[in-house]
Amino acid sequence: RLRPIDVVAAAALSAELTASVRTGSIHADANVAFSDGGARSGYVSTSFTTRCRYIGAAALSSPATASLLSGDRNMLRVASIGGGPGECALALAVCRQTLGMQAAIQLQVAIFDLEPGWQTCVECLAAEMRTSNLLEAADEVWFALADVTQSLDHAANRAILPAADWDLIVFSYVLAENARGVRDSDFAMLRGLFASMRPGACCMVLDASEKLHEDLLIVARSCGLQASQSVRPHTAGRSALPRNCIIISCAETATDVTSASIAATPEAAQGAAMSSIISCVAAHVTSE
Repeated sequence: RLRPIDVVAAAALSAELTASVRTGSIHADANVAFSDGGARSGYVSTSFTTRCRYIGAAALSSPATASLLSGDRNMLRVASIGGGPGECALALAVCRQTLGMQAAIQLQVAIFDLEPGWQTCVECLAAEMRTSNLLEAADEVWFALADVTQSLDHAANRAILPAADWDLIVFSYVLAENARGVRDSDFAMLRGLFASMRPGACCMVLDASEKLHEDLLIVARSCGLQASQSVRPHTAGRSALPRNCIIISCAETATDVTSASIAATPEAAQGAAMSSIISCVAAHVTSE
């Protein structure tokens, strides 16, 4: 389904991604980037499971985002921007299953990315998820093009509109790699999305560095949203929680009651749920 891994191209892509965290311009400075199918397969092989685990753990660790998967709703519409191979779809499906909400909440997950080569991967992943009973008949996972360095009204981002439709927006390891263009646009896409968030909606930003965090917090708060950095506890061994994560939410009331259904959940139970995410992802995801 995916092209065979090209070890040389995958190594070049890995080096380019590392450099882009410093330069903030993966597409302008890279020779391989994600346009090479063999390099994309290598990226999936090395990063997909970890990214799934981080997205799922971040979603469950925040009261605002966890309530989206356990609250009084029958559908969750998700925009995963820079979502590449579709790790957000798998992570949220496993979260839903872990919380026992698979039959109660319908998932509608759009994977947005600048690289059209990811479409085949997303479609194959969705098929594999159905085979593994992680998607219900009414669930939908689809791919569309988008560009984080352009405003919402730009032609490249037509598929994201109307922006107010999304309950959860996830920026998945894409902003730091494109920081130069994001800043040059004065955070146009993010400002548009933040301004469109309706009460109860949330945004998660996971990234390879914190270089944009201060600016993102300022932009979010200027739109009247609540925003905070997720803190990963100091524990021995590998943590399920990502290092660099911001949770942004639009309060449902002046006092924000989004934490009500999750605040009483014991920490040990949340930890067990995260462990379940890791094991489920490892069991269901395919690397090629």
